[in-house]
Amino acid sequence: MSEKSTTGWKRALTKILEDLSEEQYQKMLEFLDKIPKSVKRSSLRGHMTQSIIEHYGEDGSISEISKIMEEIPRRDHAIQDLLRPFVEKLEEDKKGEKKKRNGACSKPEKKRRRSSAGFQKNNVVNDSYSSDNESQNDDPEHPQSDQKIEIPSWVSWTLLVFIRNI
Repeated sequence: MSEKSTTGWKRALTKILEDLSEEQYQKMLEFLDKIPKSVKRSSLRGHMTQSIIEHYGEDGSISEISKIMEEIPRRDHAIQDLLRPFVEKLEEDKKGEKKKRNGACSKPEKKRRRSSAGFQKNNVVNDSYSSDNESQNDDPEHPQSDQKIEIPSWVSWTLLVFIRNI
């Protein structure tokens, strides 16, 4: 997130912590496992904001505080209105990253050229002409049944020589 949103999140988190009762604040501290107990005991509420962001990171702190507010529970408008814009932004960013990752993985693979010595499948050259997909090619319901089979050049030459010798 940008520096501007970091400042906004810091302000919102400070307001959230100030709005919690002492019991709710203590319960929240119990859920913050990444923060050492010594820091939890010695930090004032105003300083706890910085500790939470330091230990969880900005995105992690947004996510963690959102979960904790559900657990305490503080689902009221005062808290949720402060949290909502940051949680929504975080979810949008995650969706965008997921689309990028899926987009990069969904590129069609380039077909390899077959070796003139035979078929090449999974980097293994096979001199036999049989195909693993023969049963699929015979099935008219199969989507690949209309595919044309590329015959290796050595098969063509072998058939040509065989036919001439007959």
